[in-house]
Amino acid sequence: KLSRQQQAKKYRHHFQIEASKPKAMKWKPFYLLQSNNIFTTSATANRHNAEECVKFSDLFRGNFRKAVLGNFMICLETMHEHCPRLFQSDVDTYFIHGVATEDKIMNHEILPLFNQGNTHIALAEPRVLRDNGSKFSMYDYGKHHCKYGLLFYDNGIRVFITTANYISSDIDNLTNAVYVQDFPLYNKGCDVSTKVFTDFENELSSYFTHLLTYLKLEEEWRSRESWIVKRLREYDFTSAECDIVIIVA
Repeated sequence: KLSRQQQAKKYRHHFQIEASKPKAMKWKPFYLLQSNNIFTTSATANRHNAEECVKFSDLFRGNFRKAVLGNFMICLETMHEHCPRLFQSDVDTYFIHGVATEDKIMNHEILPLFNQGNTHIALAEPRVLRDNGSKFSMYDYGKHHCKYGLLFYDNGIRVFITTANYISSDIDNLTNAVYVQDFPLYNKGCDVSTKVFTDFENELSSYFTHLLTYLKLEEEWRSRESWIVKRLREYDFTSAECDIVIIVA
């Protein structure tokens, strides 16, 4: 059995692996996110924060090509601070949020400050519809509150699910948890049509299939969005160390 110090050294070593080519990297896979909580002053707490936790920015290591990030509250300034790569011109980034009252401000005033004229970033809020096409009232089914990230690399995908809103007060000052795991591409020598899909993969694909149906996107992005579910089928999720439970309020 490894001591805490040996475990921490082992986990830190994983972060040094080149993340641009994930090879089912062995994360823990459950952590607390490192914070700067002003009330965390004891030596024991500070050591635990340094050795047993991961930084929010650690989740974004490597040269991912596409990113899908969902949450209730998203502060673009905070995301740029922790992961400037999300805003680089060679990355397609989707932010999916749940604060309808701030959607116009975020899209028309804040986002242009970061994308610098690039058209690779989409910010959208899911719209819940009745079967007949009419909208529910704002809170009939709550809001988009799921907190997740999909990072697409050349040779794999990183999936993480967290308890933190993407805002500085959550990330920097509160105690939050995160599940994170890397998955490799499905063996190219195998016939995808014979692939056995895991419950983890089926739930993940089902969630995004329904979610993307109700995203309010510009027509150009609407034509691009279907790649998300299609790409999920290209990865091998058999090593998943958790189950996904979809909850409807």
